Amino acid sequence: MNIVRLEEIHHMPLIHLRNWLAHTLNLCVHDAIQANQPFSNLLKKCRALVAHFKHSVAAARKLKSTQINMGFPVLKVKQDVATRWNSALIMMERLQEIKSALSVTVTDLPQAPQFLNASDWEILTDCVKVLKPLETMTKELSGEKYPTMALIIPLIRGLQHKIKNLRPQTDIGANLQRGIMEIISRRLGILETNRIIVKATFLGPKGLKKTAFGLDENGRNAQKWVTDEVTNIINNNNNPSSSTVTSDEPSSDPKDDQDSLWIFFEEKVAQVQTTITPGTSGTLLVRQYMELPRLKRQNDPLEFWNLHKNILPELYQLHLKYSCIPATSVPSERLFSKAGQLTNMCRNRLLPKNLDQIIFLNSYLF
Repeated sequence: MNIVRLEEIHHMPLIHLRNWLAHTLNLCVHDAIQANQPFSNLLKKCRALVAHFKHSVAAARKLKSTQINMGFPVLKVKQDVATRWNSALIMMERLQEIKSALSVTVTDLPQAPQFLNASDWEILTDCVKVLKPLETMTKELSGEKYPTMALIIPLIRGLQHKIKNLRPQTDIGANLQRGIMEIISRRLGILETNRIIVKATFLGPKGLKKTAFGLDENGRNAQKWVTDEVTNIINNNNNPSSSTVTSDEPSSDPKDDQDSLWIFFEEKVAQVQTTITPGTSGTLLVRQYMELPRLKRQNDPLEFWNLHKNILPELYQLHLKYSCIPATSVPSERLFSKAGQLTNMCRNRLLPKNLDQIIFLNSYLF
């Protein structure tokens, strides 16, 4: 189901948010392509060319023979799927790879479809460059071996920066670039107000903290929300009885004279401790985290938090809470696909318990 009121996304349940993000990435490209009619027409021409080589055995055989004679690797054309935008990108990239062999083959075919001219190839090159960063972002967010929720906001900003700095050589490529930028800002910019994503980003694996956000206000909100939650954790962990100061009656211990020299300092320390409220403790803890050096992109974030879990215990607890959330539902969909491959008509006697064990082993060992 499509999301109509984007301003309500910060109230959206997490499971819908994950489905929404993957779906919206697909819609961003789909809308940009539909709004760019010349590029849509070029895609139709590419599909017709690919369909001819897919349906004609003679044409496919001729293309293979041409590639062998020219010393190129034998590569087939790739057909796109309407429900997956990146399949159109894969189709265009493959056409670029086999351009030379394809042009020679088409000239020898009696009923070949219309081939791409020089202008079409220039447009194709520009559009591939514009769409490629979106594919990279999709792959990053669909990972299973690392935390992904904290990557959403930094990747959106990186995507905007990458596409903005491109220099298309054709008007159609430039129009696609502008369309993608406008749609990304409109559809994905509001994610910086979602508290779950914001907190995960602030405690994220790249150590970007407040710099991950596009607006300074969003960075300040992230720090405030994390500080508030840390304060709540400290409040819950504190023992109410520990806040009351009890004075012991003087004893007749022979060391009383020696200990009495330290009473003044112990009272001063007690006074300082009573002035430190859970709120100030949470603020100090977050400030200490902010002053830590930024984690390098190649480093393992789990190692970072394992090293600092004793220094920043409440923040470590929050990190575990938010880092385990996947950014999209793609890992679950992959697992569902594996289940469909493991159980079929030839293996329909598998018990549910055994099937669960096989899926578990298949997911974590292969």
